[in-house]
Amino acid sequence: MSNKKISELSSASTPLTGSEIVAINQSSVTDSVSVANLTAGRAVSAASLALTTSPLPATSGGTGLTSFTANGVVYASSSSVLATSSAFTFNGTDVGFTGNLIPGTASKGINFTANTPASGMTSQLLNWYETGTWTPSVGGNATYYAQVGRYTRIGNIVRISGSLVINVLGTGSATSIFGLPFVGNPPGPTDFIGFTNFSGLALSVTYIAGSAGGSQIDIRSLLTAGTGTSINNVLGNGTRVDFAGTYTI
Repeated sequence: MSNKKISELSSASTPLTGSEIVAINQSSVTDSVSVANLTAGRAVSAASLALTTSPLPATSGGTGLTSFTANGVVYASSSSVLATSSAFTFNGTDVGFTGNLIPGTASKGINFTANTPASGMTSQLLNWYETGTWTPSVGGNATYYAQVGRYTRIGNIVRISGSLVINVLGTGSATSIFGLPFVGNPPGPTDFIGFTNFSGLALSVTYIAGSAGGSQIDIRSLLTAGTGTSINNVLGNGTRVDFAGTYTI
């Protein structure tokens, strides 16, 4: 056929298969080279990662899932689309990383099903870690000198601490502290809040403790020597309580 300008040529079908031949000038000589050889060793584009390649063998730490290698990083998927990747196991190989490990889906985390569970096991999935602050209060129109709270959540366990100094109780509760960072289960034997320091209580007590449930801490106390605690109106004007404990959600 007659010579044509490049701009006059028709477009090739895409994507390229790697067997096409293109012209290349090498050491002042014009030769031909396949697309596969021309792109060998080049960085793999995001689009090309969606193409299926052979499964990574077990000898390389794989489990037979579809694998992609780009710039020395191995990606794995159960289908030809990387975004739908499923579980991938490195057999006997520690996996290190310098950045954060970020789950792409809420409620996903680290599954410990390889461990032998106790007979009463209900879950082996660790899917939450969080730390922050919260504001304890007694509700109503109470005013304060100080309201300080901190928490750490690991899985379904919440560890809290706080300090509350009431100025005027007003219509606030004399028995409960509100504002827990997460709504808890109904109070149980593991939902214990201990008071490390207290002063200015509205009643004289020999013992004081709390149980967390829902969004509040209910304070139980022992006024005199007895056989059990009760919910008494211990908070009032000028009361200070410092506390810490755990509860489940």
